[in-house]
Amino acid sequence: MKIIITIATISALIAILSSGYKFWKKFISPKLTANKLKRFYHLVEEWFDEIDRSNVSNLSITVLNNKDAKIRSFIRDNGLEYHKISFSQSFRRSFLANCGIKKDLQDNHGIFERYARCPVDGLYVSAFWDSLVASFYEFKNKYDHNDPLTNFANIEMRIKLLKLYTGAKTS
Repeated sequence: MKIIITIATISALIAILSSGYKFWKKFISPKLTANKLKRFYHLVEEWFDEIDRSNVSNLSITVLNNKDAKIRSFIRDNGLEYHKISFSQSFRRSFLANCGIKKDLQDNHGIFERYARCPVDGLYVSAFWDSLVASFYEFKNKYDHNDPLTNFANIEMRIKLLKLYTGAKTS
């Protein structure tokens, strides 16, 4: 009889924990800012893949504008426009280490700004997205005019920064 009661108690605990996890996964987890930022990163990654997939000279601007509108509405609908992306000292060190900077130079704010293409103090998600789109159009303009100062790293490094900040996995 005690075995049956023990098995029933364990089954009840498993059922309660399972339903609690399902509730967390469906209702609470999607509302967390960290998950919203990961979804934002994945949308940005799709936008970037569209650029990366095609030659810049025959790139479909209408497709990019459509993805841009979706990302802007995602930012607005999820309340991320005034969420500030701020970089702690340890994050700045890990980002610069990821970029291959020597340990004794990882505390330098100027080096972080040069590599991350973002201010040390951080910036809002909407401003980050605006600066990323502006960097692309600046790159495209320089590329179209065969400017020797054309630098794709202005786009790539910001996406790398966002990926490391959100902790997102590549899909």
